Amino acid sequence: SVRGSSDSLSQEDRGAIVQELKKIKDHVISIANTKVSGSYIFGGAASDTAPVSPTGEIQTPAISNINQKVSVGGYDVEYGKTVYDVFTTKSGTSAFKLIDRLADAIENEDHDAIQNELGAIEEIQKSALGNLSSIGAVDRLLDLSAKRIEEFKYFNTEFLSKEADADLAETQMNLSMQQVILNNALKTAANILPKSLIDFI
Repeated sequence: SVRGSSDSLSQEDRGAIVQELKKIKDHVISIANTKVSGSYIFGGAASDTAPVSPTGEIQTPAISNINQKVSVGGYDVEYGKTVYDVFTTKSGTSAFKLIDRLADAIENEDHDAIQNELGAIEEIQKSALGNLSSIGAVDRLLDLSAKRIEEFKYFNTEFLSKEADADLAETQMNLSMQQVILNNALKTAANILPKSLIDFI
């Protein structure tokens, strides 16, 4: 698009840039309509509907522009970025419309419009970087929480093992000692008690 603002480009060069921008727009639409486990990840509360139409219109209702919250390890974690968070400017213009307007400006050799659209695209880039850092922070928090949960599970397993599990070798030794005591008691009783009732007749 910076190339498109050059005065030295021929109409054919401008046409090639416009075609490239259309392909970029299609690619950005496919990213906005990414599905994971059957849900559109940028759909907010309307995750069952594609956030963006094939022509670049945002279809997610504004009322669905909400992030999800979950409690993990005592922390409330807000997750999920919507199409509005990632693909629109602060003024509400979508990246898809910006690409269309930039393509028109390049095709019509409107240098002022090209510069304006480049500024808006820079805003979306900054917003995307901010969202990436936010996602990275949530990812680190979830990793930390997962590690804490694993450590807690390990501690619980060790504790229960010490409290409840029998030591097999010790149990066998105790059983053997009880058998020896029982056998000695039976021998002693056999020597003291008469072997049969016939001795009393």
